[in-house]
Formats: sequence, C-alpha cells, structure tokens
Amino acid sequence: WGLEKSILTEADYVLDPIDGVGEYNHLSVRAAVAIILDRLLAR
Repeated sequence: WGLEKSILTEADYVLDPIDGVGEYNHLSVRAAVAIILDRLLAR
C-alpha cells in the first residue's frame, strides 16, 4: 500500500483498500477520504 511495514505494524487499525469496478483504480485523495469517512461514520 505504499507504506513502510514498520508503520503498518504500529497502526491501531488498517483499512482495506477501496477497490474499483475495473482495472483502473484511481481516485483523488479527496474522493478516497470522503468514501472512507462515510464508511467509518456510518457505523
């Protein structure tokens, strides 16, 4: 995911990556944050 493994082991939570419909999985940072916050706050 582009992070150093030591950072991942120190994290309290690791969210699954957001998968797109096709092979092209590019989202802007704002769109990705909006989706993640929506999923976290909807719980």
